[in-house]
Amino acid sequence: MTQPDILQSPDAIFWRNALVIGCFGAGGLATFAVILRLYACRAYAGKIRAEDTLMAISVLMMWGSAGGALMKAYNGIGIDADKLPEDYNTRLAVGSWIIPKFWSISMACAKISIIIFINRAVQLTRRVNGALFVVALSVYAYTGVVFFFTIFMCQPISFYWDKTKPNGTCVSNETYMVQNIATAIAALVTDLGILIIPMPTILALKLEARKKAAVVGVFGVGILICAVSLTRVIHFFRFDTNHLSTSTVLETLSTILENDLSIICGCAPQIASLFKGFRDSTPYGMGYSGSYNPYGIAFRYPKSVIKTTVSGRGPSSSYAASTWGRNSSEVELNGIEVHTAINQEISESNHHAKISHVSTV
Repeated sequence: MTQPDILQSPDAIFWRNALVIGCFGAGGLATFAVILRLYACRAYAGKIRAEDTLMAISVLMMWGSAGGALMKAYNGIGIDADKLPEDYNTRLAVGSWIIPKFWSISMACAKISIIIFINRAVQLTRRVNGALFVVALSVYAYTGVVFFFTIFMCQPISFYWDKTKPNGTCVSNETYMVQNIATAIAALVTDLGILIIPMPTILALKLEARKKAAVVGVFGVGILICAVSLTRVIHFFRFDTNHLSTSTVLETLSTILENDLSIICGCAPQIASLFKGFRDSTPYGMGYSGSYNPYGIAFRYPKSVIKTTVSGRGPSSSYAASTWGRNSSEVELNGIEVHTAINQEISESNHHAKISHVSTV
């Protein structure tokens, strides 16, 4: 079947190319970022953790929403619906119906992954942890609203793209627009929460200049994501279910870019561990059971560190003890000298301790 001439118009070609580049360009970068993340975690930590799995799920769901966007791109997006053949309008509507389901799940997985990572990699106060927990609950809430509302907004469901079905009904365009605006604002607020809440704690860490610059760079991408989320909110004010081909062009593009940038930003700390300049000078970071920490930019913030030096000679003993962290140890021994350094990380309910050097004279 040949495409109608209207699809070869300059407007149709421009918006089709814009969506294709957005889907495959930004989507390809997001996929590559997740692959590098999984490789870094497997190579340096020896395991794939919950947040890594969530990010992998996020990129898979992202391609689902990209598929919906491509359906719109090749079926007349940017062209007035009255000028398109009926089958093109139907496929374009199917693409529009697909996008929010995959987008909501993908964004939820990406945001929860980032929250888990921050909580694991940085020692946060109870107040900050509580605030991030509220953000996580908000993510779950609006994800559920988007997913189920957009499925059942029409009865039967297929009436969304096939208006020929008898006795079919949908919520009003105004109701759907308000729902989209509300959930888009919720997405923007959670983006800002994830960006702002842990920022003071992370920036307070004593970092090398290049590592602090990398952290600032990640936050810069986070600000860009918030800007894209804001444009998405604005575009929803033009949303019209009766003219999907023309009213959803920029909304679709901003939805795809927001999703892709969130994944890339969430993978940046792990990818940084692949570059030698961002690794510790020793093969041991803050990882589990003495393994290298793949959370590479600068998150070397052990939750408990103990170092004790004890010396004694002859029948009379003397000792010198120095302690770091919340734990202290003072030991007096006669005739022996002990040097002990313990790096201890508390994660979940497990305590992993590594004795790096012990010598006895």
